Amino acid sequence: MRTIGITGGVGAGKSTVLAFLEKKYDAYVIQADEVGHLVMEPGEECYEPVIRLFGKDVIKNDKTIDRKRVSDVVFGQPDMLEQLNGIIHPAVKRYILRSLKEKEQQGCKLCIVEAALFLEEHYEEFCDEVWYVHTDEEIRIQRLMENRGYTREKSLGIIRNQASVEYFRAHTDYTVENNGDLEETWKQIEEEEMRFCSIASGSSGNCIYVGSEETHVLVDAGISGKRIEQGLNQLELTGNDIDAILVTHEHSDHVSGLGVMARRYHIPVYTTGGTADAISRMKNMQKLPEDTFHEIEEDQDFHIKDLTIHPFSIPHDAAQPVGYRLECQDKAVGIATDLGKYNKYIVDNLQNLDALLLEANHDIRKKLENLPFLILMTVGGENFAGIAVGCQGCAKVIYKSGVLVLLFIWD
Repeated sequence: MRTIGITGGVGAGKSTVLAFLEKKYDAYVIQADEVGHLVMEPGEECYEPVIRLFGKDVIKNDKTIDRKRVSDVVFGQPDMLEQLNGIIHPAVKRYILRSLKEKEQQGCKLCIVEAALFLEEHYEEFCDEVWYVHTDEEIRIQRLMENRGYTREKSLGIIRNQASVEYFRAHTDYTVENNGDLEETWKQIEEEEMRFCSIASGSSGNCIYVGSEETHVLVDAGISGKRIEQGLNQLELTGNDIDAILVTHEHSDHVSGLGVMARRYHIPVYTTGGTADAISRMKNMQKLPEDTFHEIEEDQDFHIKDLTIHPFSIPHDAAQPVGYRLECQDKAVGIATDLGKYNKYIVDNLQNLDALLLEANHDIRKKLENLPFLILMTVGGENFAGIAVGCQGCAKVIYKSGVLVLLFIWD
């Protein structure tokens, strides 16, 4: 289950964004404010503590708590607001955690958690990513005055008591601008995403999945067809969903399952001419239909639906090996396997990525056995340096400025 946190200042239009996500993606939405109302109902865990804090004057005739009266009391009294938050927010968090666990058990695919004090209460701890809904201050003031009947002074006071724009941007993963043009807001939410998953990596076999909402490809198929299918199933995909297999080179740990997958699901295979010829000569590779292979060239982009793919040469003892850079709109991932050494050309092809998989398991001169492997490049707009010492079965996962870098080192 994927869990997205939504936060932003009062009047930013978070409810509008939530309604869109609920309708468009069938998301289960949990709003902390609504949960806050629930836990203050008679018989719930916050009912008596709130009455003790504010007195019986906040009890209405129907025995419920007058939330407007509570709001009026805490306005301009930070100490009272702090005490109220100390009662409500822990209870809300516990309720939300229980709800998320229940939804995951029920097989829910997408949950959205919204809270104005999302960051202050550390809700990001149980979310996969956090979105900030931003709206210009004057628009927020007008919305509060029109929709809630607040005075300008009260609206401005509430806004100024909340976290700054700079704080929100610094502590969230993505910003949705919501200044009134809803089509533009929806466009930002619907921006294409890429998925990137190593199904297998190592001398026993390699297979990597890269995809978007529209396109699904495999880079190499060096494990059994059964294992590939199992990996795809975990991604809620099948072989029928795969649009292409990109092959880096002809070694068996990269192509042993190629024939099975290509024949069974009629998947086209993209690789260099030298690699295709080498595969065709392999004794243990059953003959593939003539139209299976699509020849590509280094440094020549090609397209598979909405993916733009850029192959580049890598140093390896194979016929015509390549790495790949795959892009979809403003997202990009890079894959370079069996690197025994690197050069400026490789580094240049792996700049400004959102995710990167490097596998360093081959050096014909065995110079990686005792020496560290150093990578210097720019990812996510910042300089990045990764050092990994070769050791059997070592895999490092490094996050830098929101960029996922996988370093697989195999002696």
